[in-house]
Amino acid sequence: SKYSQYLDYDLQFLVDESYIQLVNDTCYAFELKMSGFSTTLMIIEISLASIRAFEGNPINGYESNHALDPVIKSLKEAYERLSHRFLAHSEWLYLQDCFYAKQFIVPSNPKRLSTEEAEIIITEFIDLIPEFKHISESEKNYIANELRYTIPSMINRLRNNFCISNEISEKYVAHLSESLLKAEIIRDILFSHLQLTPTLTELKYLAIQCETLLKPYKKLKNVILVSDYDYAIINLIVIQFNQVFNDYGHIQNIMTFNELQNSNNLEDNAIDFYITTSNIASLTLKPFAHINPIMDIHDFNEIRKLNV
Repeated sequence: SKYSQYLDYDLQFLVDESYIQLVNDTCYAFELKMSGFSTTLMIIEISLASIRAFEGNPINGYESNHALDPVIKSLKEAYERLSHRFLAHSEWLYLQDCFYAKQFIVPSNPKRLSTEEAEIIITEFIDLIPEFKHISESEKNYIANELRYTIPSMINRLRNNFCISNEISEKYVAHLSESLLKAEIIRDILFSHLQLTPTLTELKYLAIQCETLLKPYKKLKNVILVSDYDYAIINLIVIQFNQVFNDYGHIQNIMTFNELQNSNNLEDNAIDFYITTSNIASLTLKPFAHINPIMDIHDFNEIRKLNV
């Protein structure tokens, strides 16, 4: 593991709540929101850069004459104000690559996430899929926005040899045969233009993303989803919930564990229950169902037990 050399350090400070807020606030200022897992991993990357600076061993291979983009420049300034630590420019260039390899979720502005090369991949994919030939321009725009949550960050991970943080079991995608075919089309387009090949895990995430295309969900009252997973997983949970429990309730809001922990509205009367991939028993008296990131019959039964 890339983190194994740091195991002798006291890493309690790595996920300090003030640093979580720092990353979240910076993202919000630029119309972005990271998944909970990605936020934690970003803080760990910044903290490990601080360890390297303390040891006098900054990261190699990053050109010092390259500029930081506005988001990372803002993150750098906020980090320096909070920590009074100062990292080499090369470290922030590395952290910039880390940042844009992370996974972003709603309500991020998807156009802020995209790049010129990602747009080429997305446009060619939409043009190649027969079932997209006769849909409206607004539907094509919807699909493009959905893919902007996935394609640009995947390109950055592949280009920099970063791994996605959460594996997906084969059993969860085995039934997604048509979506796997769509994911393979994206894989082929990606290789054709950029000579990058998604890993099997990336391909599974692509398949889940493709499964949710043209299936937008309705946000109504009563249910809060608490999850630190990425956009594709969260979107699939919402769609599965709406498909199975359409007559019982709809997901009104999506929160990370940290957001729930710091919320002043945990017992809001408008909230009937939570569904969560995290353990929130100590945080709320409201009913909740603890679910797997990709739901099956066991998870559906857990939700039914709430008598919603």
